[in-house]
Amino acid sequence: MSANANPDLPVELSLNVAAGSDQDYELWRWSLSPLWDADVATADSRASFSFHSHSYIFGSASIGANRVMGSTRFRRTRCEIAKSGGEQIMVVSYDAGDVQLSAGRSDSAARTHVRPGAVAFVDLSRPADIRAATNTAKACLLPRRMLENLATRPDDLHGMVIETTQPMSVVLRAHLNFLFSQAVHLTATQRQHAVEAMAHLVAACVGPTSHARERVADAVSSVKFRQIREAIDAHLSNPTLGPDYIAKTFHVSRASLYRMFEPLGGIAAYIQRRRLLRAHRELTDPLLFERRVSEIADRWGFTTHTAFSRAYRTQYGVQPTEARIQARHVFREAKGPHHLEDSAFRTLNRWLMGLPAANA
Repeated sequence: MSANANPDLPVELSLNVAAGSDQDYELWRWSLSPLWDADVATADSRASFSFHSHSYIFGSASIGANRVMGSTRFRRTRCEIAKSGGEQIMVVSYDAGDVQLSAGRSDSAARTHVRPGAVAFVDLSRPADIRAATNTAKACLLPRRMLENLATRPDDLHGMVIETTQPMSVVLRAHLNFLFSQAVHLTATQRQHAVEAMAHLVAACVGPTSHARERVADAVSSVKFRQIREAIDAHLSNPTLGPDYIAKTFHVSRASLYRMFEPLGGIAAYIQRRRLLRAHRELTDPLLFERRVSEIADRWGFTTHTAFSRAYRTQYGVQPTEARIQARHVFREAKGPHHLEDSAFRTLNRWLMGLPAANA
């Protein structure tokens, strides 16, 4: 690990798992645990498994190159989602290897074969399952909020694969390679611009459908649409926030409002998702572990604890109290084994938990 004193440089991490090292293997699994339930495909393959990665963390985004020897499985279930939230989009380009991606909720969900040269997207706020043989890849983690103002339907990214024959695959791979190779040479401002450029490229892959674009254009301008979403985020604690409140505040008809938010699942569903996200962040924030669940529910506009618990379980698959127990456990583990000190494994684990990447 490179712990740079210069704040203009990114946090630089190198992770290595030597073949046959049980300690390295368990540290690797632990470091990824806020994001993935990672394991080898079979117990017999553990002895030959090895892993190497080199990555850079800058703010809320990261870019890394990985080389995996052996068959692996990465599962992101509702349990992992409840632990750490994971409001990020993973953009991954596979250079070599055989990879199967499932963006469903069960083992029986359809799998997509990701060929070398293709680019795949995984929304880390939703379940996913990746099964891979020996492979090399580059992956970028982008904050989901960057895409929400760029694409009408960011949810469509989950499980999408851009084949190597498609022009956007070439463009995305080139930008991933640029971001990785130039990470230490760019200033902090330049890196931020490069990350924003990646977000624009990703949004271009999904974009609003022509149907959705026409509906939004008929309702209000894209500027007003963004203003309404920003206003919703600013008033989530108001229990009266709803279609009537928004329509009156922005002088639009309810019909226009419904058409505008139809691509996002409807305005009521959108408001509830935003409230649940804020509540989830407070439930899993170590600084707020003493705040009562009912207080958090009330703070984010839920009229009853029962309604909050029901909505939370529907979204995350566990009760709010269970999510907090999981978060407490993972936070205690985030310090890692005493011998880790400032190792790359510990730094990666902390960053995935939403804690500062640089050690205090």
